[in-house]
Amino acid sequence: MGFKRILVDSFVLLKKCPHFFIPKTVIAFLLLPFFILLPYYAIQIDFSQINTSLTNAESAKILGIFIPMLFISLYGLLVDSIDFFIINPMYPIMVSEFYKKGEISFKTAFVGVLQRFGPIFSSLLAILGLILVFIVPIAVLITVALFSQDSVLLWISIFAAFALMFVWFVFFYFLIYPISSLEKLNFSKIINQTINVSSKHKANVSKAFIVFFLVTGLSYLLGFIVAYLGVPEQIIPMLIAFAVFLFVRVLVAILATYQYVLSAVFYLGLEKGVFLGSKK
Repeated sequence: MGFKRILVDSFVLLKKCPHFFIPKTVIAFLLLPFFILLPYYAIQIDFSQINTSLTNAESAKILGIFIPMLFISLYGLLVDSIDFFIINPMYPIMVSEFYKKGEISFKTAFVGVLQRFGPIFSSLLAILGLILVFIVPIAVLITVALFSQDSVLLWISIFAAFALMFVWFVFFYFLIYPISSLEKLNFSKIINQTINVSSKHKANVSKAFIVFFLVTGLSYLLGFIVAYLGVPEQIIPMLIAFAVFLFVRVLVAILATYQYVLSAVFYLGLEKGVFLGSKK
């Protein structure tokens, strides 16, 4: 009963205040160059031809691909960092304000994040570091599998990456934002509270991960399609794919907004007993 009400409340909340969609929509479009250009350069790399006996011309060509990829990756990292450390923590504050006043203020949410930035940043950095510690060896295995063309190792590595992301999302990520933004806790207490609450509701949190994974994967896939079709001889298919890609980016923004509103409503509802229309 409680979880069904949370799903409905999140939807009603977004319907009453569509301003919730603005931050994630801006982030989604700022990431367009990353999703389009990175696959565009990536598909130009022929891993089978990369070896220690490359000619100067071949080395220059590869360097001409990797350097733009580096700058594009740094740009994507900057936008993602703003999203990860500032935009996402604003949502629980905005949801809480809507419950109290029936409206939201981006300025109030932004100031609230800045006031809590130390604990928010340290707790988010900790869970980010946690995933990096485990994902780096898996990334190395995937790279080795690509260079050696070992399909078995590649699929094992991909499955391991998926399993790791699932555990990380369910137990650390989904509820870290409402807890770190709304609760006046220090770093260690934020982590402990997140694990405890997430463990209690892991079945319901798992459902949110499936939506997150499918939409993100679809966005990357369409990015590769746009890059592959983006040549003059295939202008019509390229324009169609690009239009579909823009639609998917909007869809990503909508679902991402719902996801972070849902996490806040989830925490306030199931842990605090506060639902839409109730008084705190």
